Formats: sequence, C-alpha cells, structure tokens
Amino acid sequence: MFYDWEDGLSESEADGSFLHENWNKGAHTLGFSHCNQFADRIYNFSKQNPVDPTLNPNYASQLQQQCLKNVDPRIAVNMDPNTPRKFDVYYKNLQQGQGLFSSDQVLFTTRCQNRP
Repeated sequence: MFYDWEDGLSESEADGSFLHENWNKGAHTLGFSHCNQFADRIYNFSKQNPVDPTLNPNYASQLQQQCLKNVDPRIAVNMDPNTPRKFDVYYKNLQQGQGLFSSDQVLFTTRCQNRP
C-alpha cells in the first residue's frame, strides 16, 4: 500500500505546486544524524540567537539534552522526533519547528522560485 501524500492536506495545499515543493522532505523521516551535523543550530546559530529561532523551543531543548556541547561525534539522534521508524509526513514536523536540518526548514519556509 502506498501512502497518500495528500492525506491531511488542506485543499490549497493539495495542489501540485505544494506537493512539488515539498515532496523531498519525506526523505528525512527515517534515519539518524550525528550531533555534529546540526550542533550549530542548537548552540551557535548567531550572536543574537544561539539557538536557531525556527526550531521549536521544546525540540531545541530536547536536542541539547541528547547532544551536549562537545559530545562524542559518534552520538546520533533520530531525524524524526515523533515517528522515527515510520515513513510518514515529515513536513508536518517542519510545520511545528521540528526539522533537524536547517536545509529542510529553509525548504519549508521558502517558496520555490523555479516551478515547472
């Protein structure tokens, strides 16, 4: 059985442009990442904001607990904090500020400039 990507989308989101812009976000719903790959988002984002302001504060705190400063580089966390072993709709995590990678959050918050 295939997952219906339009399940749970509003009528305006279910048009082709939304799905085209967001299809690749499902790729980060499974797997893990080593803490050093995203540590700057939770400790050194900028001088004004040590934590990336696009991160949900509770999720950022959870990541900081799992990935302490100067943590062993072999330590890893799940890419999807809610359903790490299920291929589901990762973009819903992004809507809640729970995207592990800044590249995902940027794709979610930035509209595609070159539509087909």
